[in-house]
Amino acid sequence: MDQLEVHWRTCRKNNRAQGEEGNGRARWSTCTARLDPAYRVRRDAQRDLEVLASGGGLLADSAAADVLGTDEKGRSYKYPLPAPLPENSKLQARYHPVLEQLTNVMMRHGKKSVAQRNMAMILNHLRTAPAPILSTKNPLMAGHPPGSHFPLNPVMYLTIVIDSVAPLVKVRYIPGAAGGGRALEMPGPLAVRQRRRLAFQWILDAVAKKRSTGSGRTQLAHRIANEIIAIAEGRSGVWEKRIAVHKLATSTRANLTAQQVRTGTDGFPMMRSLCHVTSVWVLLFRQSAEATLHPPAMSSPA
Repeated sequence: MDQLEVHWRTCRKNNRAQGEEGNGRARWSTCTARLDPAYRVRRDAQRDLEVLASGGGLLADSAAADVLGTDEKGRSYKYPLPAPLPENSKLQARYHPVLEQLTNVMMRHGKKSVAQRNMAMILNHLRTAPAPILSTKNPLMAGHPPGSHFPLNPVMYLTIVIDSVAPLVKVRYIPGAAGGGRALEMPGPLAVRQRRRLAFQWILDAVAKKRSTGSGRTQLAHRIANEIIAIAEGRSGVWEKRIAVHKLATSTRANLTAQQVRTGTDGFPMMRSLCHVTSVWVLLFRQSAEATLHPPAMSSPA
């Protein structure tokens, strides 16, 4: 006697006891009926008759017929396997890489859905706002389309503004390298994602310092979009931050060939050349500047 049949007999006994203690009528439980082994046999037999009457075969007989073949690991499959991807194929991300990165930078407390909603409202505001009047004092990156075309493609609008105001270099401070406990200012290049992240952080800082003109969940997105429009028109203070960083990097470029001064345990100065470090920084700086000023041409598809 299996465990299921024992459970069925127990439920049936309890139903009879409840009927005798109550109004004298035996209670019927659908759960008890389903646990009855005879009921299960009748149900399976009735289902098999319905399948045979409809012209089909039983599951046990068709199980082997449903298997089309096996793969190289011996695993059987019921449906045809998909064709392999070609060698030159590349899976595309769901969202634009710039939007994905800026959304993660804008996210707070792990609430990515809120950041995605704000990014969607930013793009919608850029699309519906009037076309920006481009500035000649703070021009955008070379090769950009006319300003009247920017609202037609808000993703391109945002990408051009971020890449235009993003700094090319950053200044690292090496503690004690200049001697006398002073930090040595060492300029170095930035990668593309680092440049965009720093530029968007500047935009968020500028938005946080400005006075709010209202309330609601749409205010943050509108203020960020207005700051992006101000950058495109050359009216934002983010341009001054970029110019200041580039001026500092230019004035400290002589430190790329400097020597690091350290004090040993005996109190005497200890010299160590930074040529092996600075040569890498110089090479990366040149590659980053050339890639930004002279972007590679897009090859036409074959």
